[in-house]
Amino acid sequence: PDGSRRGRPDTTATNRVVTAGDRVYYRTEGGTLHAVGPDGETAWARSVPERDLLVGDGRIYAGGDRVVAVTTAGEVAWRDDDPGDGLVRDPDGDTLYARAGRRADRATAYDVRGAERWTFAPPATDAWPEAATTDASVVTAITGKSADEPFYTVYAVDAYGRATAALDRDTVFDVLGRDGAVYLADGESRLLSLDSGG
Repeated sequence: PDGSRRGRPDTTATNRVVTAGDRVYYRTEGGTLHAVGPDGETAWARSVPERDLLVGDGRIYAGGDRVVAVTTAGEVAWRDDDPGDGLVRDPDGDTLYARAGRRADRATAYDVRGAERWTFAPPATDAWPEAATTDASVVTAITGKSADEPFYTVYAVDAYGRATAALDRDTVFDVLGRDGAVYLADGESRLLSLDSGG
């Protein structure tokens, strides 16, 4: 709190830093995930070549060429060998969403054990999860095929992987799930609220 240095990890290059409790977790360029305590000492290091990191409920989720859940003790809780990144968790922490597919053109929902709940594949060249509420998620997809069409379609996707609403937008700046609703900043000097239930 006073700004003094407690410790310093022994590393030369880092990317993707997340925190949980009193530990910092970071991934080096070589693909190793490190857990570092407040004193700067490494508690453990594990090979996790995935580039995205997300932390929550005693796990570190990593996404890239596969999706991996690692416990705070450094053990792999589960893994899916299908590609997945752009990770998003719901507020309850019981669902993990990932941008999925070899072409990154769909979104997949996993439960806490790593079982796939559903995959939503819109007619798009690219799609990714943006935000989540306790019972739904928002998936943005590039659907525009010409300059005359909106570039994105934003879908509300229910707990069964079904699109319950869709909005066409030229720009999507940010999407936030909060208290059962999803708020979308679309770049047109307004804030839209999309009820995640439909």
